[in-house]
This record gives sequence, C-alpha cells and structure tokens, in this order.
Amino acid sequence: MLKIPSKVNIAGFEIAVVLDDHVGHDEGRFGSFSQCHERIKIDSSSKPYRRSQTLLHELIEGVNNIFFLELEHRQIEQLSVGLAQALKDIEVE
Repeated sequence: MLKIPSKVNIAGFEIAVVLDDHVGHDEGRFGSFSQCHERIKIDSSSKPYRRSQTLLHELIEGVNNIFFLELEHRQIEQLSVGLAQALKDIEVE
C-alpha cells in the first residue's frame, strides 16, 4: 500500500492531501481533487488498498488538469487501477 502523504507536488503546485470522512461516498466517490483549493481529499473510512488507489486516481486527475491532457474519467480510472495493482505486486510502499 502507498503511504498517504500530507502533501504532494505536481508541476510546482503544492497539493495538500487530507483524509476526510465527508468526501462524497454517497455519490460513489472515494476522493476528490481541487486545483482551486490545491487539495486532494481521500475517504478516511476506505480500506488501505482503496485509499492507495484513490490517491493514484486523484494524482492522475491533478496531472490531467494541470497539463490539460483531456483524459476522460474512464481513462483516469483505468490508469489508477492498473498502477495500483502493479505497485502492489512489486511491493512499493
């Protein structure tokens, strides 16, 4: 599992990473990225593997927004799930 940091840097933007129990789980979301607030929120009630996958998902969302990549949400989801599995398999912490 990935360690959840308190902040990350994406292209010079310092993005806070917070665990939050009001992310939008009712809407089927486990996290969110806000470029305006420079913040990633991750559902604190999620299991560790889901938090890791959500962190990767929101990091890709951040890269997508900051660099105007225009990836579709489906593509971001596929990338985050694939990367989470690969990192788990090689035991990256």
